Amino acid sequence: MQPERDFSEKPFLADRSLIKKLIAYLKRFPALLTASLILLIISDLINASYPLFLKNGIDNNITAGDLPGLYKTTLFLALTLLAGFLFSTTFQILTNYLGQKVIFAIRTDVLTKITQLTNRYFDKTPTGRNLTYLTNDIEAVKEFISSGIISIIGDMLKCLFILAFMIAINWRLTLFALVGSLPIFIIATYLFRLKIRKGYRGVRTANSIMNTLLIESLTGIKEILLFNHRKKSITDFNSASSNYLKSFLNIIHAYSIYFPLIEIVTSGSMIGILFFAHYTLNDLVTIGELFTFFIYVNLFFRPLLHLAEQFNSMQAATAACERIFSFLATKVEFTSTVPYTPQKRFTGAIAFNNVSFHYEKNNPVLKNISFTIKPGQKVAIVGSTGSGKTTLISLLNRLYDVSAGSITIDNTDIRNYHLTHLRENIGTIPQNIFLFTGSFHENIALFRDIPRAAIKKAAAHALIDTVIEKNPSSYDQNVLEEGKALSTGQKQLLAFARIFIQNTPIVILDEATANIDSESERHIEQALDSLLTDKTAIIIAHRLATIARADKIIVLHHGRIIASGSHEHLLRSSPIYQKLYSLQQIQLTTSSS
Repeated sequence: MQPERDFSEKPFLADRSLIKKLIAYLKRFPALLTASLILLIISDLINASYPLFLKNGIDNNITAGDLPGLYKTTLFLALTLLAGFLFSTTFQILTNYLGQKVIFAIRTDVLTKITQLTNRYFDKTPTGRNLTYLTNDIEAVKEFISSGIISIIGDMLKCLFILAFMIAINWRLTLFALVGSLPIFIIATYLFRLKIRKGYRGVRTANSIMNTLLIESLTGIKEILLFNHRKKSITDFNSASSNYLKSFLNIIHAYSIYFPLIEIVTSGSMIGILFFAHYTLNDLVTIGELFTFFIYVNLFFRPLLHLAEQFNSMQAATAACERIFSFLATKVEFTSTVPYTPQKRFTGAIAFNNVSFHYEKNNPVLKNISFTIKPGQKVAIVGSTGSGKTTLISLLNRLYDVSAGSITIDNTDIRNYHLTHLRENIGTIPQNIFLFTGSFHENIALFRDIPRAAIKKAAAHALIDTVIEKNPSSYDQNVLEEGKALSTGQKQLLAFARIFIQNTPIVILDEATANIDSESERHIEQALDSLLTDKTAIIIAHRLATIARADKIIVLHHGRIIASGSHEHLLRSSPIYQKLYSLQQIQLTTSSS
C-alpha cells in the first residue's frame, strides 16, 4: 500500500487560495450567488436593527408614558422580526440549493479527472484515497458551502452592522464594551484556528488511510484468512485508527479551551457596560441605550462565536479542499490532442517501431520492440510471466504512453487519434473481468442502447446465454457486486459477449480462455473463428494449443522479442518456445491423468 500523502510534510494551500478556488465554483451560478448575497445583506441589516426599536420604546415611550407610541413601536418591531424571518428563510433555501449545485460541479470535476488519469496514476494511488475524494471530502465541502462560506460572510456583515449601530448610539459605551474583550477574542481565535487546522488535516489523512485498509481487507479477505494475515491487518488498521484518535483529541482539547475563554470575554464586555452605567446619573447614557447595549453585545459576539463554531466544518472543509484541489491539479500524463469526430473504421494495420517502456525510471519493461501486423492477421504473443505481454497490449490501448519509439495503426501514430476513436476500434478481453452494478443486458451492452435481440445473439455466440436465462429475470437480472455469483470462467464468457457486440476491427485477447474449461474453449474457438474473420487479432494465451493456428507468433523474453514465426518454425528454431511448449505438454498430461 502506498503511504497516504501527509500534508504536514508539504506546504498546504493558503486559505486565500482555497477560498479563491471555491469562489470560482460559486461564480458558475451568478444568479443564485447574487440573489443569496442580496438576501443576506437585507436579512442581516434587519436582524441587526431590531434593538433600536427597544431603545426607542424605553427612552421615548415608556419613560414618557406614551402608550400609543409604545403600541406603534411594538408593531414595527413585530413586522421587522417577521421580515427578518422571511428573508433569512429564503436565504437559507437559496444557499443550500447553491451549495448542492457547487458540490455537483466539484464531484463531476473530480470524477472527470479520475477518468482522465492513466494507469500510471492508479498503479501508485490507493483506491481508498480516491474514494475519500468522492465521499468524505466532498461531503465536508458540501457542508461548508451550504451552511458555511456564505454564512461566514453573513456573520461578518452582521458584526459590522451591529458595530455601526453601537457607535452611532454611543461611541463611549462601545469603547468600554469592546476595547478589552475584542483584542483577546481576535488573538484567541487566531491561535485556535492554527491548532484546529492541523488537527483536521491529521484526521483527514488518517481517515483516508483507514478507507484504504478497509477496502484492502474487504477485497482481499480470502488471502488474509488463507495466509494468516489477520493480525497484521488488524495492527495496521489500529495504527491508523490511533492516529485518527490522536488528531481528534487535539481538536477536542482546542475546543475545550477556546469556548470557555470566549464566554469569559463576553462576560468582560458586560462588566464594561455595567461599569459605564453610573454615567446614567450624568445623562451621558440613557437607560434605553444601556439596555440596548446589553442586547448588542450578545448579538455582536454571537456571530463571532458562530464563526468559531464554523471552524469545525470550516477546518474539515479546508483540509478536504486542500486534498481535492491538489488532486484536481494532478498533471494528466496525456490527453487527446485532436477533437473527437466520427471517423471510418480502422483497417487494422499495426506497427510497433522501436518501442521501449518503463513503469519506473531505469527499469525498462519493454526494450526496442518492433513488429508489424497486417490487416486481418492473427498474431499470438507468448512468453513467461513478467515478460511484458500485457504491458504491450496496454500500450496499444494507450493506457500508458510509450517511453520511446512509436505505435501506429493504419500508418498513423496512435497519439494522433482521439482516445475515444482509438478505443472504439479495439475490443479487448483483459485477464481480470470487471462486471458493473446492473443487469446482464447492461453489462454486455456496457450501458449503450443495444437491442435485446443483438444482446441475445452475442450471449449465444459466447455460450453464456443458458447461464443468463436460468435466472428468474433472465437478461434483466441484476448482477451481484462484481459478479460474485458467477465463476471466473462465466465472467470471461460475458466479456466475450461484449466483444461480439462491439464488432471492432481489432480484437485483443489477453488470456481470454484461461479460466474456461476445455469443452467450452473448443466451442468458443469455433465462435471466435467467425468473430475474427477479416479482423486483426492479438492473442495472449498460456495454452499454446490456442495460439498454434495464429498466422504469426511472437516470443517475448525479459521485455525483448527473441523470436517470431509460425508454430512449426518456432518449435524448430526457438529454445524458449520449445521450453514453453514442453511445459504446457507436461501440464496437459498431468491434468488429464
